[in-house]
Amino acid sequence: MSDTAEALDQSNTGQHMDGTVDQPNTGDVTIDNPAKPVVEDWKSPFGDAKTLETFKSPEDFIKSYDEAQGMIRNSIRIPTEDASDEVKNAFYEKLTAIDGVVRMPTDDASKASFNSMMGVPEKADGYRFSDIDGYQGDAQADLNLGTLAHSLGLSNEQANGLREHLIKNDMTSSKASAESVQKGLDDLYAE
Repeated sequence: MSDTAEALDQSNTGQHMDGTVDQPNTGDVTIDNPAKPVVEDWKSPFGDAKTLETFKSPEDFIKSYDEAQGMIRNSIRIPTEDASDEVKNAFYEKLTAIDGVVRMPTDDASKASFNSMMGVPEKADGYRFSDIDGYQGDAQADLNLGTLAHSLGLSNEQANGLREHLIKNDMTSSKASAESVQKGLDDLYAE
């Protein structure tokens, strides 16, 4: 056998001239992608980890892990009660940087400032109510509503909306009652 033939024979059998033998391929390569090994049981080293059941491949697991890490990096962690003022202030700064998020005041001075920004009058008699067509007004009822609205922290606009709703509802109810009484009287005297 020529040297070339012997070399071809050795390359086909996996046996080399020095006596070493190549290990046979165990089928870890797919036909569709011969360069990509298939890991049949990639979950087994993790034991009976139920959380891995939803992943079809290690790539799916890694992608999910990367997404979770991104969410953690972008999250705002609520500080514990024993956290330092520096940690708490950093938390509040991150939180209030979000549009529409406001830190509720805790002391009286902050509450007064906050209420003023929200349109709550300083005192219960500070509400200014709008005129309503067909309603003559009732100063005592307005004062009572102002007292209630102030205790609830309602803005002037909210208190006005509540007042308008109550009055119009009462006017509608009163009109229906008056019409019912009138019909009853008409029926009584029509006989």
